[in-house]
Amino acid sequence: MTEVNAAIVADLWKHAKEKKTPKEPFLQSVLRFMILHENFHPMWEKLVADPTIPLVVDGENVVLHVAMDAAAENAITTDRPEGIRDLFESLEARGLEKGRAFHVISRAMMDEYLVAAEAGEPMDLVRYYARAKDYAGRVTSDDTSA
Repeated sequence: MTEVNAAIVADLWKHAKEKKTPKEPFLQSVLRFMILHENFHPMWEKLVADPTIPLVVDGENVVLHVAMDAAAENAITTDRPEGIRDLFESLEARGLEKGRAFHVISRAMMDEYLVAAEAGEPMDLVRYYARAKDYAGRVTSDDTSA
C-alpha cells in the first residue's frame, strides 16, 4: 500500500481543487474518501496551508481514517481477506445503512492496523477478519458507535 501522510493528503487536496486526479488507484480512493468526509474539509484546507499541524479531530487521526477507508474499500472489492465482502454484505442485509456497515469494516481495519503497528508488525489479515467479524457481531441497526 502507498504511504499516506499529511503532506501527501495536503497535496491530494490541493490538486483536487485544481481538478487534477492522482494516477495511482489507491490515492484516487483516498481522495474520494477525503471528499466524501465533508466534516474533514476544514482540516484538509489547514493541511494545505501547513502540513505540520496536528492531524487529530475529535480524538481521531483524520489522515489515518481516510487511508483506512480506502484500504477497507479495496479489501471489500478484492475480498481480501476472503470473506470480508460477505461480512460487509451481511451487515447491509441486517439493515445497517451502507456507510455504517462500511465503517464497521473500516474501523476493524484501523484498530488492527494500530495494534500491529504498536507491536512493530505488519497487519495480519486473519486477525483483521476476526476483528471485523467480532465488530459486525456486536453492531445493531440502531447502534451509533460504528
